[in-house]
Amino acid sequence: MTTPDAQLDRMRQAFAGDTAPGADCPPADRIWEAVNGELEPVDAAAVVDHVAACGACAEAWRIARELETEGAAPRPIPFPAKRHVPGVWPLLAAAATLILAIAAWPLLRGTPAPAAPAATAAAPSPAPAPIPEQTTAALAPPIEKAPVVLSASRVLVFRSKASADPFVEAFAAAIEPYRKDDYPEAITRLDALARKYPDADEPPFYLGVSLLLASRPADAAAPLRRAANGRDAAIAAQARRYLALATAR
Repeated sequence: MTTPDAQLDRMRQAFAGDTAPGADCPPADRIWEAVNGELEPVDAAAVVDHVAACGACAEAWRIARELETEGAAPRPIPFPAKRHVPGVWPLLAAAATLILAIAAWPLLRGTPAPAAPAATAAAPSPAPAPIPEQTTAALAPPIEKAPVVLSASRVLVFRSKASADPFVEAFAAAIEPYRKDDYPEAITRLDALARKYPDADEPPFYLGVSLLLASRPADAAAPLRRAANGRDAAIAAQARRYLALATAR
């Protein structure tokens, strides 16, 4: 391709009026021929290598591209198919990225950041079951219902039938709700019987056990302590065991 003299003269003048080329720089004609694809692939690659490292020649290349664009549509520069030109394309790509970033910056400054997509509401995971606190009451042994018995002295009187014992009959009536697991009613009857017979060991003992079974350990301590200090050894021993259960709660 024959280069128009007018365009080549304009490039030479612009090239000469800017940064002066060095001794190893290719002449303006050579850069023009490289831009227009008139060089052999090896020669064109050598010019591109130099332009990538030389600021003056890079400016000449830019001017040649502008002049060539004014005259005709640009043509691709033939390069060797397998030759790798180090540093050229990364440099050009970085320059293009910088130009786009500078041009877009005023627009980006006034554009609000895109809202993050709303997260899909996931089904809430079930809360872990609370771990029960290991209190003294939780570690205490369970309360067992005490069997209904009379003190040894009462049994002897009852079996002899020598004389009627009003306490035995009253105790039989008071202990009946206890036998049926009706502890609120048993508490009412046994409390009244314990007040009426302060020397008897059975009413305070079963009153304390009924209070324990009704989940009232604080109220059970006093009648159980009274039975633990009573005259009947068997009832006193049981009362001390239930008193320990009441204290543990």
